[in-house]
Amino acid sequence: MVIAIFTEGTILMHKTGHDFENRANIVAQAKADIDSVHNYANYVPVLGVIDKIDFWANQGAEIYYITSRADYSEIQDILNVLNKFKFPQTHHLLFRTEGNSYTNLVEDLLPDVLIEDDCESMGENSEIIFPTISEPIKKRIKSWVVPEFGGITNLPNRILELALPVIINHD
Repeated sequence: MVIAIFTEGTILMHKTGHDFENRANIVAQAKADIDSVHNYANYVPVLGVIDKIDFWANQGAEIYYITSRADYSEIQDILNVLNKFKFPQTHHLLFRTEGNSYTNLVEDLLPDVLIEDDCESMGENSEIIFPTISEPIKKRIKSWVVPEFGGITNLPNRILELALPVIINHD
């Protein structure tokens, strides 16, 4: 099973965001575009994400990370943060190149599961990738959209449950 996870906002956050227990304050910092939002070398994990990803990796999941960074030095900063905090499988860090989009990255990878945040600090969810994926490919991917800076600890622990479609009973 292949799991693709966006980094910034989903599993990583700016360092000063770590000082707040209230997610709304962290989002407000990002909206205010404070300096630490752009200091990628000092990013920190959102609470509990490393344990969750380790748990999935130990069940045999292949983990791919997708960074929003396109500048080489910023990509390296994100990779260094992933390594510093001992995220599993950090050699699987994907990034956009010129003329390439997030949609292209996801469609080329064709993960079983795609995890991204709702991009609340950017407004109107315009940055969520799953809706931009072509319909035939979209049907093959289980999408999870989590609150920005809210982490992934509420997602299923078992990778098979993570990949199952959500069934809503209308009875």
